[in-house]
Amino acid sequence: MASDQLWGGIVKAMTRKIEVPRMGAGDNIRSTIADLEGDAEARDKVRIPGGRRRVDPSEDAIAAAPSVATREEAINRIAAQLGYVAPKVVDEYMAHHGGEAGVVARRMAALGLLPSPPTGGSSFWWNAITEGHADTELMAEVLRSAPGMPQHRPVSGLLFDFLLDAEVGGYREVKNANEKAVREGRRLLEVLVEDGTLTEARAADLGAEFFGLRRRRGKRWEIDADAVGTLSVELSKAFDAVPMKGGDEGDATTLLVVDDPGPILLETLKRLTGREVRLLLDTATKFVELQAAWTEAAIEARSKVKRRSSSRANTGGT
Repeated sequence: MASDQLWGGIVKAMTRKIEVPRMGAGDNIRSTIADLEGDAEARDKVRIPGGRRRVDPSEDAIAAAPSVATREEAINRIAAQLGYVAPKVVDEYMAHHGGEAGVVARRMAALGLLPSPPTGGSSFWWNAITEGHADTELMAEVLRSAPGMPQHRPVSGLLFDFLLDAEVGGYREVKNANEKAVREGRRLLEVLVEDGTLTEARAADLGAEFFGLRRRRGKRWEIDADAVGTLSVELSKAFDAVPMKGGDEGDATTLLVVDDPGPILLETLKRLTGREVRLLLDTATKFVELQAAWTEAAIEARSKVKRRSSSRANTGGT
């Protein structure tokens, strides 16, 4: 599990990107973050000027992420922090998707961890580390659930092995699909559906079983356009998650997903909102349909908020 410092830093960065639920424009965001992060001493250890994550150099734990001198050292440390992939896998993934237009950059930008749009070409991920926007612990969490990375769950092992045990095609079929998923930055189940090895419904059932998620069936759960204050459009696209409502949420945030989006989104949302996060899983086609509808509704909801704020400003707040 990543360190509290990491989550606290991301929570701070995310408040620059999205509005904390139940907070109006006049509320003090800094005081809310102080409550989330704890006492003053703990807050002083995590600073993010311009979206950058800074860690007190006096920290001795691995979470303090001491600087790395070479790319090879960074790759080795990221693999070690993930704990279930070889450095070669991380190196290959970064070669394909660690550039300024790749999934790593998109996720970091959506989380508010970059002070400006991603730059650096194919060396983006390494530049992000050397320039202080990220450390190897953060990079490991960004990669943990990234499309194309080997998917792992402590109680289930690797998805690759799970699918072989479930007799989903032959070894060669699954291996080729896995290699294609890494190259193209796509999910293994998605590639197996495209190759005709699985139907979408079967892939969704297997994904729900592997990740331990609830399957969305029927029309009970609908998109929650009011949740734009909980999840930004950028985060929805970067992590493939859509806020939903179905009448029995209680004190929880419900997200529709196509697989587990990982702790970097779930843990920080939980700390940001003070609410538990529940996940529903649906087929890729249905997810894309609902994400498009939610995105349109969320953009309109955000526009209404801006129009109201502008109107209040023009009338002197009356």
